Amino acid sequence: DLDLRLQDLRAAVAKEIPEGEGFVANPHRTWREVNAKLPAVPIRVALPAEDADSRTFFDERFLVAACRRIPKLRAIFDANERVKKCITLRDDGVIVDLPELHGPAVRAALEAAPRGTVAVLPMAVADELASVVKLLPVDGVPPSPTTIAARSYPFIQPLFVYVKRLHIKDYLGRGAVHGLRELITELTREDTIGPDGYLVPEGLVPMLEARRTAIRDRALRLENMER
Repeated sequence: DLDLRLQDLRAAVAKEIPEGEGFVANPHRTWREVNAKLPAVPIRVALPAEDADSRTFFDERFLVAACRRIPKLRAIFDANERVKKCITLRDDGVIVDLPELHGPAVRAALEAAPRGTVAVLPMAVADELASVVKLLPVDGVPPSPTTIAARSYPFIQPLFVYVKRLHIKDYLGRGAVHGLRELITELTREDTIGPDGYLVPEGLVPMLEARRTAIRDRALRLENMER
């Protein structure tokens, strides 16, 4: 069991960590060296390959978010240099790239990984591999359909669809783009975004029922969006 904090994960995988007046090569070999409350097991992390969308998501939502809590990194003035320093990972064999995130290759890679390996996976893939992997909390919040739908689990990627009202044909046929009203209807149906909707196998985690109902009502009324 690893009850990881976001900064623990970043400190485990970063190429360099703050020390003294500057940065030093990451010396941590076990999770206990990162945080005395964690077990003394070797750090092993499996990440999506560098060219994968999920890797970009990991860089932005996990690493950059963790770096915002590190004063020495926040103090780097140049944004490009700051981000590069933040997301550059160690290359001493602690981290391995997953060959792909779907299909038998990822299952084989994780089955072959040493026990205690921490893998970063999309929720849908983790569900498919429930016999191989165990979901871990980050900052005390476990990933689950409930915490994701309620947005209490912060490492999510909400999906927004924007439609310009002036482009929608009205019931008299006035408007620039045919089919947008039908698209809105389709994208807000329970058979699309509900728990048994056809987008769920593609990785969508449905919003809570009350929020789906409210979004559907506002969308069909063509009300302006508010975050």
